[in-house]
Parts: sequence; structure tokens; C-alpha cells
Amino acid sequence: MDYAIKDACNVRLQKKSDSKVVLYSDYANSTNLSFSSDRIFAKAKGVNKIAFDYNRQGTFKCEFEVFELAWLSVLLGSDFSSETKELVKREVLTVSDTNTVKLATTPKTGSLAIFTLDRDLRTHIKEQTVGTPATTPDTYSIATDTVTFNSTSCPENTKVVAYYFVDSTSTVKTLSVMSNKFPTNYVIYGETEVQNSFGEMEYVQLKICNCKPKSSLEIAFASDSITKLTAEFDLFPDENNKMAEFTIIE
Repeated sequence: MDYAIKDACNVRLQKKSDSKVVLYSDYANSTNLSFSSDRIFAKAKGVNKIAFDYNRQGTFKCEFEVFELAWLSVLLGSDFSSETKELVKREVLTVSDTNTVKLATTPKTGSLAIFTLDRDLRTHIKEQTVGTPATTPDTYSIATDTVTFNSTSCPENTKVVAYYFVDSTSTVKTLSVMSNKFPTNYVIYGETEVQNSFGEMEYVQLKICNCKPKSSLEIAFASDSITKLTAEFDLFPDENNKMAEFTIIE
């Protein structure tokens, strides 16, 4: 019987240690399974005569353009935590007729940096420092969330940018990449359909018995393309020396 496959596998990922299901993916654009091995030859009169194969290796790779954040946790070996975090803020503001601007919230102490802006509202012209604005050019004072400028340096309608930090008002999800934490081992179940030469669809289950994510990750953020995530696993034999198995259900 001849078969053809035209689909990526749906994937169930579970921990090898306790069989806990971590995630399920039905959105991979491609899933690739590959094997290789080393080979040496016994020669007869300098010509390869008998081959010895050893050291079978395998990889399983999934590529996504849509993905769950749980994949980052799997690949980096760190769990997401819920906590209050320091967040960065940037505001472009217009100085009022009272030589003041009002920030969206009160900055964390010592975190505020202010610059006057060029017409593109991005290029810094002059940094404004903490001082006595009533008498000193290019200085400002702050009371809670209101900033007062020197009237000569920052007259009415001057554009300024404020950078500062605030604590999040609610808990946020945080994933920390640790120098001493790495991925654990997993079992992967893949499922897809194959079509035989009579046009009939049959179900195929792929089991990867023992694998571990490669300890490398690259995420490209680009304005002209979709960010792609690749999850690649090294395959190892399990306790029965089995690396993978295919089950075809007719």
C-alpha cells in the first residue's frame, strides 16, 4: 500500500518524569522528524566491505507562527510567575501656559528623565534636570504627577518626552531566563492523517519516547515578517532502548 502525507502533526507534550501533560498544539505549520547514525567500514584490499552502524541520533522540530507562551517555558526551562513588576513608561507631552505638564501617573522616585523634543517627536534636544525652574534654565521640579519647567527653556507649547518607571497595578506574567536552569525531558505524541493510494484517509500516531528541547532559542522581531518560533528536540532512547514508534490505524 502506498501512502502520502500532507499535514503537520498535532502535538501533545508531556513530562517524562511524571507524565504531566504540559500543552497541546494543533497550530504548527510544520513538524519534522529526522534520524541519523554513524557508520564505519571494514575494508578488504582498501575497499569498503562490511558496514557497522552505531550511535543513532534523532531530532524532532516544530515550527510555528501562532503559538502559546507555554512553549517559551518549555524551551527555556523556566516557569511563568505572577508578580508585581516595574514597568517602563514613555509620554510625549505639551507644556501648558502655566509651564507644567501632568504625567499619567506618579513616577518611581529617581526614575524620571525628561527631554525637550524636535519636530519629529522622537529626537532629544536638551535634557531637563531636577532643580529650581523659577530661576534656573533647563531644570524642572515635580510634585506627585505634575512637572513644572523653567519658562525660558520650556515656554508654552514646548514638546517634551518623559521616561520613567511605575509598579504594575496588578500582577503580570513574568518568565525569567536563568543561567542555571535548563529544559527537562519530555514524551511527545504526534497525530496526523495519511492518504493511501485508494484515496482513503488513515490515522497515524507518532510517539517520541524520550526527548529534550535544544538549549538554544532565537525569536526574531521584524516589521516586515511574522515572528516564527522553532521548537527542536533531541531524541534519546527510553528504558527499552526505543526512540520513536509509528502506529497506523486503518
